[in-house]
Amino acid sequence: MDGWMGAEKDEENMEKLLESLEYEVVKFTNLTGPEIEKSLKDFSKLKKLQGTDSVFVVIMSHGKPNILLGVNHTDIENDEFPIDKIFELLGSQPCPSLVEKPKVIIIQACRGDHPGNVIAAISTRQRTDSNDVSQQRSDFGDNLVSDSSLQSTHKETAFIKLMSSTPGTKSWRDEKRGSVVIQKLVEVFKEHDCEDHIEELFTKVKESFEDFPQQMPTVERNSLTKSFYLFPHP
Repeated sequence: MDGWMGAEKDEENMEKLLESLEYEVVKFTNLTGPEIEKSLKDFSKLKKLQGTDSVFVVIMSHGKPNILLGVNHTDIENDEFPIDKIFELLGSQPCPSLVEKPKVIIIQACRGDHPGNVIAAISTRQRTDSNDVSQQRSDFGDNLVSDSSLQSTHKETAFIKLMSSTPGTKSWRDEKRGSVVIQKLVEVFKEHDCEDHIEELFTKVKESFEDFPQQMPTVERNSLTKSFYLFPHP
């Protein structure tokens, strides 16, 4: 966002990290609340999602509880985007291309006052596993399906979200080096992304804040059913 000191460094660091992980980076900058929603809708309709094995969505903005603030937000005029809308827009029904594929959401924003850039990244690796939802069968039996043209799946699955702070608290940043959480996340990923799955990586990010009592990231809305490794793992 304009005027947010350190935001350009965060964007640079995340772009370099995602590209090193073999993701194609799609960027949207200085967005209003409605433009954040539109950018995610447009992203969800990309044909190349059919061939990807996973995606990252990184949003860096000002915020308040459960809300991201658009570039035009002021004390007089609201310009907002509800964080839960991300899961609605990238859920199974509106975005079937990402059903059962890991969707990693990272949000750097304050969640309150106590002590809109978007980066969407598509994996360039092709999905090779055989656990496609169309091949899965329910343990509840075939009698539940009355129309053979319909396929049942979870409304929301394979998400994991990292928030930069706990509810109601601030996220901190250095005006030259960028936000603390992006700095630490990049450091952890660079050192451990070849060996750890995403939940272990996020745990290490949280551990890195043990000596920084002003802030603690949280992992929320985790609907992954399998360990998601960023690189092939035995």
